[in-house]
Amino acid sequence: MTQRTRTLLFLMVAAVALSGCYYDVEEELYPTSCTGIDPSWSVSVAPLVAQRCSGSSCHNAGSENGEIATYAQVKALVDNGKFRNRVLVLQDMPLGSSLDRCQLDMLKAWVDAGAPNN
Repeated sequence: MTQRTRTLLFLMVAAVALSGCYYDVEEELYPTSCTGIDPSWSVSVAPLVAQRCSGSSCHNAGSENGEIATYAQVKALVDNGKFRNRVLVLQDMPLGSSLDRCQLDMLKAWVDAGAPNN
C-alpha cells in the first residue's frame, strides 16, 4: 500500500469517526419561551381551545362530543377531572394531533392554579 493510499484511507476513517452518532436534546437546540409562564384564560387558554377544540369540528356548537368554547364549559371539565385526564395525562386530546411541550406546560400551570378566569 502506498503512502498516498494510506493517507486517503486514514482521512476516510477519521471522517467517519468524527461524524459518528450523537443525540440532540430538543430543549437545548430549540429553547422555548414558556418558562415562568403565568397563563390566563383570556390570553393563553381560550385562544388555544378555540383553535384546537371548538374551532375544529370536534367540540363546536351542536357537536355530539359536546361544545367546549366558553370558560364555564372548560372549567366544568377541569373541575370533574376530565380535562386533566384527557389533555394532560392521556394526551389523547386534541384528537389526531398532540399539543407541544410548551402548550402542555401552560395548560398544566393553568389547571394547577385552579383554572382561573382572568
